[in-house]
Amino acid sequence: MAVPGTPDTGGRRMRKPALVALLAVAGALLLPSAPAAAAEPAVTVDQTTARLGEQVTVQLVDWPAGVVTAALCGNEARQASADCAVTAASAVSVPASGSARLVLHLAAPPVGCPCVIRAVTATGDQIATVAIDVPDVPDSATVGVTESTAPGADGGLVVVGARVEKRWSLAALFGGPAPRVLMVTVDNTGTTPVSGAELALDLGRAAGAQAPGVVPVEQLEPGARTVVEVPFTVSAPAMGRYDIGGRVDGIGGGVTFTAQTSAWPWLLPLVPLLAVLVIVLAYRLHRQRRRAPSPMRTGGVVLVGAGLVCAVVLAAQTLMPGVRTADAQQRLDEQLTTGWEQPAEPGTEEPSSPTVTSLDTAISAPAQGKPLAVLHVPKWRAKYTIVEGIRTADLKLGPGHYPGTALPGEVGNMAVAGHRGPPGEPFNDIDQLGANDPIVVETASAWFVYRVQRHVIVSPERVDVVAPTPEQPGVTPSRAMLTMTACHPRYSSRLRYVLFSELDQTLSKLAGERPDVLG
Repeated sequence: MAVPGTPDTGGRRMRKPALVALLAVAGALLLPSAPAAAAEPAVTVDQTTARLGEQVTVQLVDWPAGVVTAALCGNEARQASADCAVTAASAVSVPASGSARLVLHLAAPPVGCPCVIRAVTATGDQIATVAIDVPDVPDSATVGVTESTAPGADGGLVVVGARVEKRWSLAALFGGPAPRVLMVTVDNTGTTPVSGAELALDLGRAAGAQAPGVVPVEQLEPGARTVVEVPFTVSAPAMGRYDIGGRVDGIGGGVTFTAQTSAWPWLLPLVPLLAVLVIVLAYRLHRQRRRAPSPMRTGGVVLVGAGLVCAVVLAAQTLMPGVRTADAQQRLDEQLTTGWEQPAEPGTEEPSSPTVTSLDTAISAPAQGKPLAVLHVPKWRAKYTIVEGIRTADLKLGPGHYPGTALPGEVGNMAVAGHRGPPGEPFNDIDQLGANDPIVVETASAWFVYRVQRHVIVSPERVDVVAPTPEQPGVTPSRAMLTMTACHPRYSSRLRYVLFSELDQTLSKLAGERPDVLG
């Protein structure tokens, strides 16, 4: 007779070792095995030393399937794509095997070495770097708020600290301008004095309409230290965390640094509450207008009125960026018009047969921050003067032309960036443009009519959208393209909205022609 709760073995009791072995086998079959740890994406290069203009082969291993972009970056890519030669990036489609190879043409990054090849997926969630020595890119130490040393090119200049001190402001508690002071501590660790050094700042989105000038750094003797104080104001509406970058340039190189600050309008939620209170009190006063108002009611009305005034001030500050952009655009338009009205040089003749590349005498890019051309968008009933450059200071003036990309009408990719946020910013309605909508670029002697093809929304890491052939780095361009980029969603820099257009028509201003789409 079998014992209840044990297997019936035909009248024989199963031996304990056999039972244990049977249970072990069953457990191995039934219990899922622990998943193997996923390999981290890796990137290698076929040579550890190369010069600008040369090509290196980049090998990708253990990457997820999809597009991966690689670029040469300075500053060890500590500020992500901001430190990389984005217009010379190369991309490859990685198969399911996770391995791929691409050829990268080395172009100068916007900052100095230590240099790396940085590979990143289209979504930006997988990033890997590999060090590479590029002798013809000068070195420049990079620090955050911790100590770091620089090479001796500047006589041993080093930034040992960068911090931001807050200054109290009632307006800042309601989202108004927030005063701050950046304090940069600079040491001379070399053996020779350093004079003539300068500190330049990029306040990013904290800048508003500010464009802080270059701040001189006092002469530093060997072993000396100085603290450079730079007051600035976070523009309204001051809300969130802000990154601040800077560079101390000396004799033969520079030292870059980053710092952070934040501003939170803690009292702003009181404004709508006060508005509701004003309405309630006004209604009660209307109902009881024959009775003498009590001091409490009078005080309440005064407080609520003050809250409404604060709300109006905050609203005005929110609209100010658009007003400042409009003022800057008017000045740029005057500069451009004045330049166009200058007489042509002797020997310049009107082209007899227009081409799809250009009707202009060879146009060249102006200095950074200077006007380049006029962008007309009929659907917006608006026009904007394009400036050269996409620095924070440039984009405060209007749409900015990516340096190194094609010029108006040229075969290649003319890439233009613009702000998208408060009313008055140039690319607020970029998402309203549809297929075949016209976009016109005007130069001194020609009109270039582009037609919208499509749009994509990508991560900020997708630098391939401004490549000569959009989204196909390394491919020789065969068409004249216009690419417009802006932040997405509106009021956020989390993603990028990208609009692709292709040249459809070229007209000569010298012959009195004008695009029909402009009326």
